[in-house]
Amino acid sequence: MNRPRLKQLLEVLDEIPPARFDMTSWGERRLTGCETVYCVAGWHAELRPQCGLRMEPSASGATLTLVFGQWQGITAAAEFYGLHTLKAEHLFCTSSYPRGSLTTIAEVKERIENFLQEN
Repeated sequence: MNRPRLKQLLEVLDEIPPARFDMTSWGERRLTGCETVYCVAGWHAELRPQCGLRMEPSASGATLTLVFGQWQGITAAAEFYGLHTLKAEHLFCTSSYPRGSLTTIAEVKERIENFLQEN
């Protein structure tokens, strides 16, 4: 586990505009408002571009995917944060949260804080 990167992610969580937070996609360009929304790891790439994560457009251009080195999506998150894929899914996938697409920044932050305390 890369504890410093997960701690930096906790700092990023405090900077995310709630209206542009969406755990259902790494990143998505919304047609209304011309704003891009991101999940938690997508915001890490957006707000800390020097960290090594980046967002790249999908073939359609409507969605974005998380990239780290040669990896994409959940594998990129797992490699970047030094986690087994199942642990990365627990932290970053909407389906692992009880409220699914309604998951809030506070809920993600609490889960990451608990994960750091337990590991």
